[in-house]
Amino acid sequence: QLRSAGGQQHPSRLEPVAHAFAPCLRAPVPFSPKARDIDLEQLLRACDDFLALQLAMGGAMAAPARYFEANLRAVRTARDAHRRGRWAGPVTMRALLEAEAASGAHGRGGLLKDPSAAMGLLWIRRSIAFNAALFASVAASAKRD
Repeated sequence: QLRSAGGQQHPSRLEPVAHAFAPCLRAPVPFSPKARDIDLEQLLRACDDFLALQLAMGGAMAAPARYFEANLRAVRTARDAHRRGRWAGPVTMRALLEAEAASGAHGRGGLLKDPSAAMGLLWIRRSIAFNAALFASVAASAKRD
């Protein structure tokens, strides 16, 4: 909930977007019970919600939204190749990244190809982390006011 200068509460557009990311975590991966995999389809839906929020904010968020959208496209392109049967298994984040690595798409020594699912997911994660910190800071300052 957000409060206007007059103290009136308004529903936050951020809250449903934040909740959209919760179902992304899947069951623990077989070789590591503490590690969790990510449901790629749920992640992409949550990212679409986040992109819509960025676009709605306009102004300074327009350029980051374009980059976020380009990274989503890179992930979807790799996911679509996965679905066409080039790679086997469910489309989870781990499966997609492992298949991409096994295909030889990336350079030696961990150099990521750009564009690629790995690079797109890396920048998606960075963008979400940055915005989460930004929104938390704004919310904390609003509580102090």
